[in-house]
Amino acid sequence: LDPLKVFIVCDHEWYAAHNAEQALDLHRANGPEDSSLTVEHDVTEATEGDLDKPWVDREDPFGPEETARQMLAAATGPAWLTGTE
Repeated sequence: LDPLKVFIVCDHEWYAAHNAEQALDLHRANGPEDSSLTVEHDVTEATEGDLDKPWVDREDPFGPEETARQMLAAATGPAWLTGTE
Protein backbone atom coordinates (compact mmCIF):
# COMPACT_ATOMS: atom_id res chain seq x y z
CA LEU A 1 0.00 0.00 0.00
CA ASP A 2 1.02 3.59 -0.58
CA PRO A 3 1.70 5.65 2.56
CA LEU A 4 -1.13 7.74 3.94
CA LYS A 5 -1.41 11.18 2.37
CA VAL A 6 -3.87 14.03 2.79
CA PHE A 7 -6.52 14.43 0.09
CA ILE A 8 -9.09 17.23 -0.16
CA VAL A 9 -12.51 16.25 -1.49
CA CYS A 10 -14.93 18.88 -2.87
CA ASP A 11 -12.55 21.65 -1.74
CA HIS A 12 -13.57 21.33 1.91
CA GLU A 13 -13.29 17.84 3.38
CA TRP A 14 -9.81 16.57 4.27
CA TYR A 15 -9.03 12.85 4.49
CA ALA A 16 -6.05 10.66 5.31
CA ALA A 17 -6.00 8.03 2.57
CA HIS A 18 -3.60 5.88 0.58
CA ASN A 19 -4.82 7.32 -2.74
CA ALA A 20 -7.40 9.68 -4.24
CA GLU A 21 -9.89 6.88 -4.95
CA GLN A 22 -9.88 5.84 -1.30
CA ALA A 23 -10.40 9.45 -0.19
CA LEU A 24 -13.44 9.70 -2.45
CA ASP A 25 -14.78 6.40 -1.10
CA LEU A 26 -14.40 7.71 2.47
CA HIS A 27 -16.21 10.90 1.51
CA ARG A 28 -19.09 8.96 -0.02
CA ALA A 29 -19.30 6.74 3.07
CA ASN A 30 -19.46 9.78 5.38
CA GLY A 31 -22.16 11.74 3.60
CA PRO A 32 -24.95 11.59 1.10
CA GLU A 33 -24.22 9.46 -1.94
CA ASP A 34 -23.22 11.65 -4.85
CA SER A 35 -22.36 9.62 -7.93
CA SER A 36 -21.42 12.76 -9.86
CA LEU A 37 -18.18 13.15 -7.87
CA THR A 38 -15.03 12.00 -9.63
CA VAL A 39 -11.39 11.65 -8.63
CA GLU A 40 -10.36 13.78 -11.60
CA HIS A 41 -12.58 16.76 -10.72
CA ASP A 42 -13.32 16.56 -7.00
CA VAL A 43 -10.20 15.18 -5.27
CA THR A 44 -6.82 16.88 -4.91
CA GLU A 45 -3.75 15.93 -2.93
CA ALA A 46 -2.86 18.50 -0.27
CA THR A 47 0.18 20.62 -1.07
CA GLU A 48 3.06 21.19 1.34
CA GLY A 49 1.51 24.58 2.16
CA ASP A 50 -1.88 22.98 2.79
CA LEU A 51 -0.32 20.50 5.20
CA ASP A 52 1.08 23.31 7.36
CA LYS A 53 -2.11 25.40 7.51
CA PRO A 54 -3.27 25.64 11.14
CA TRP A 55 -6.75 24.36 11.97
CA VAL A 56 -8.92 25.30 14.93
CA ASP A 57 -11.11 22.54 16.37
CA ARG A 58 -14.77 23.60 16.05
CA GLU A 59 -15.57 21.67 19.23
CA ASP A 60 -12.83 23.55 21.15
CA PRO A 61 -12.24 26.87 19.36
CA PHE A 62 -9.94 28.12 22.14
CA GLY A 63 -7.86 24.94 22.17
CA PRO A 64 -4.55 24.45 20.39
CA GLU A 65 -4.34 24.74 16.63
CA GLU A 66 -3.26 21.65 14.72
CA THR A 67 -1.98 21.26 11.17
CA ALA A 68 -3.06 18.65 8.64
CA ARG A 69 0.52 17.35 8.80
CA GLN A 70 0.09 16.72 12.54
CA MET A 71 -3.31 15.10 11.99
CA LEU A 72 -1.82 12.86 9.32
CA ALA A 73 1.03 11.83 11.62
CA ALA A 74 -1.52 10.85 14.27
CA ALA A 75 -3.74 8.92 11.85
CA THR A 76 -3.62 5.16 12.28
CA GLY A 77 -5.42 4.47 9.01
CA PRO A 78 -7.61 6.02 6.35
CA ALA A 79 -10.03 8.50 7.94
CA TRP A 80 -11.66 11.93 7.81
CA LEU A 81 -9.32 14.55 9.27
CA THR A 82 -11.04 17.93 9.16
CA GLY A 83 -13.27 20.14 7.05
CA THR A 84 -14.23 23.69 6.35
CA GLU A 85 -18.00 23.31 6.08
